[in-house]
Amino acid sequence: MRNDHREGGIFLVEVAGGYQLRTRPEYAEWVRKIIQPSAQRLSPAALETLAIIAYKHCMN
Repeated sequence: MRNDHREGGIFLVEVAGGYQLRTRPEYAEWVRKIIQPSAQRLSPAALETLAIIAYKHCMN
């Protein structure tokens, strides 16, 4: 692995005959926070619909 260019928030690395753009290690925590998916909550109506579908599926 070889660093070809390291300036700014990302850097280019040669890996296994190809290239990757990587985040500088000092910014890793910020990137994790940005790309961390938030938990999706179902609305009461969506939860009720899902319960009906599950009930009908189990009754067959």
